Amino acid sequence: MMRLLPILLAALFAGTVAAAPSLESLLREVKQAQQASQQINREREQRFLQNKQEQAQLLAEARAELAPIENRTSQLRGRYDSLQQEITALQTEYSLFTRDLEDEILPVLRELGIGLVPYSPLGRGLLTGAITSTGGADGEADRRRSDYFPRFQGQALDANLVLVEKIKELADTKGCTPGQLALAWVLAQGENVVPIPGTKRVKYLEENVGATAVELTSDDLAALERAV
Repeated sequence: MMRLLPILLAALFAGTVAAAPSLESLLREVKQAQQASQQINREREQRFLQNKQEQAQLLAEARAELAPIENRTSQLRGRYDSLQQEITALQTEYSLFTRDLEDEILPVLRELGIGLVPYSPLGRGLLTGAITSTGGADGEADRRRSDYFPRFQGQALDANLVLVEKIKELADTKGCTPGQLALAWVLAQGENVVPIPGTKRVKYLEENVGATAVELTSDDLAALERAV
């Protein structure tokens, strides 16, 4: 037994020495992994800071571009407030056939509480159904037949008369005249809208007044929108 002890000790010592390099190698790998992880985190932080700087720069540029617009908006708001004090109503042409003010002008009027007084709410007579391709306006003596009103000329008139026929059909379902239906549509555009249809005859005046008794539902308004 005593003879084997040196051999056993030598073998154990040799195993311990042999195992040491493996442990050191493992520790080095762990350290390298830690360093790699730290490097990745540093790179992430750098990218994050860089992105924040880029975002801040973009935000500053956007604010610089918006500043003149905001100033202009503020100036316009001041003008609107001034107009609200000075103007109580706007008179302009407005009807089923003439609706170009709906995109910009009408929303501003509603916002500022300014009234709208539409003239020619019957499309200068077209929406009454009394005008045809050959009659209804007094020939050359009627300035509506002049080049100043292209809606009464050639193909434009033909196209408009097709739309008038659709309005006539809708008026029949409501038990009123086409003109009354057209006026009722204008009246339905808001309490601040007060049309002023022109006429020389009492019977047409009475017919226009009758438009106030025509009640239009949301379906009726949608049908008129589709018709024209």
